Amino acid sequence: MTHPIAWPIPARHDHDGIEWPAVRHPGYAWHAQAKCNGENPARWDYPDSPTMRGKRLRAAEACHGCPVVQQCATAALAEHSREIVRAGVPIPGYSGDIRAAIQQLEIRAGIHQQQAEEAA
Repeated sequence: MTHPIAWPIPARHDHDGIEWPAVRHPGYAWHAQAKCNGENPARWDYPDSPTMRGKRLRAAEACHGCPVVQQCATAALAEHSREIVRAGVPIPGYSGDIRAAIQQLEIRAGIHQQQAEEAA
């Protein structure tokens, strides 16, 4: 399956000046296969663990084994998601280090891998 992102992708900035990659939204057909489908949406809210390590562990546990992590990460990037777990990544709100979460989402969406392949 070909990834739906065309390269190169120019970055976009949100209303807070945070740089997000400009990705095409994958739509929502994938959601029917998501591990979280049919679950209470509050279960996927940003973890309230006091440490970032705790947040990452809870997020990884929540999404472990999900077959549509790549599509979920792409959708999270396209939607500029905040204060929620997407693709096993806890995405902070306005006070956290959202740049690190964006980088993790890019990896899970396959953006870094595809860019490396095209550069070769």
